Amino acid sequence: MSINNNNLSGIILAGGKSSRFGFNKIEVKIDKIPLFIDQVFKLSDFCRRILIITSEKNRKFITSELNNINAYSKYYLSTGFTGREIIEVINDERFYSGGFLMPAQGAGPIMGLYTGLKNACSKYSIVLASDMPFISKNLLSVLAGGLAKEGRTPGIDARIIKAEKGFEVLCGLYSKCCLKYLENNIAESRFKISEIFDDIKMEIVGQEELDENKIDSLNFFNINSVKDYFKFIDIWNNNGFQTTGSSINKKKNISLNKQFIENWKRFYLR
Repeated sequence: MSINNNNLSGIILAGGKSSRFGFNKIEVKIDKIPLFIDQVFKLSDFCRRILIITSEKNRKFITSELNNINAYSKYYLSTGFTGREIIEVINDERFYSGGFLMPAQGAGPIMGLYTGLKNACSKYSIVLASDMPFISKNLLSVLAGGLAKEGRTPGIDARIIKAEKGFEVLCGLYSKCCLKYLENNIAESRFKISEIFDDIKMEIVGQEELDENKIDSLNFFNINSVKDYFKFIDIWNNNGFQTTGSSINKKKNISLNKQFIENWKRFYLR
C-alpha cells in the first residue's frame, strides 16, 4: 500500500472548552495565524481532505478564519498546500445510544475523534489536536509512512506514538475500524481514548523509532493552560521569532513576514 495525500484524511480536533485557559484557546495565534489554521497547512502535505471537528461555540470563529486561508497561504509556500484541498468544519456528533440522543457532555476529545473518523472518506486519517504548535513534518511522515513500510502489521487499526510520558492519543493515525470501539465506550461513558487500545490492532511508535527519526519531545507540547501559552511564546522568541513592533526586527530591518516564514520553517522542517 503506497501512501499519498489522496488516501489519507486529516482530522483536527478543535472543540475544547478551554476551562483552564481563561479565554478560548481556539483563538490562540502565531502572530496573526490561528494554531488550527497552522495545522491545516501541515496536514496539506499529506491529505487532500481535512476535517476540523469543533463545537457550535467555536464554529463561527473557525469558519471566519478559513475564509482567509488563501491569504495565509503566502506564509506556507514550503508545504503542499494547493488551495484545492477540501476543508470541512463539522460539529461534534450528537450520539445515539439505545434509541436516546446523548449530548455526551464531558466526553472530551473522544467525541471529536469519533466524529472525525465517522465523516472521513478514507480508511485512515491523521489526527491532530489543534493546540500542538510544534508538530514537525518528520513526525507526520513517520505516522503516514508506517502504513507503507515493509514488515508492518497487516490491517492495523491505528498507529500510535508512545513517548516517554506515555501515549500521545491526539497525534496519531487511526482507521475507521476504531469506530465501533469508540462508539461502545462512549455509550458506556468511558471517555479515555486509550481504553480502546486493547481491542484494536495497534502499531506503536516507540521512543527508539522516534529517536531514529530525530523526532524530539517538542512535537508533543500542547497548550492546556495560561502557563503553557507563555511557554509557547517563549519558545518562539528563543528561536528567532519576534512579535509585531519588536525593536529587534526594526534594527535588523527584517520584515515580520519573512521572520515568521523563516522561523516557522525552522520548526516544521527540523
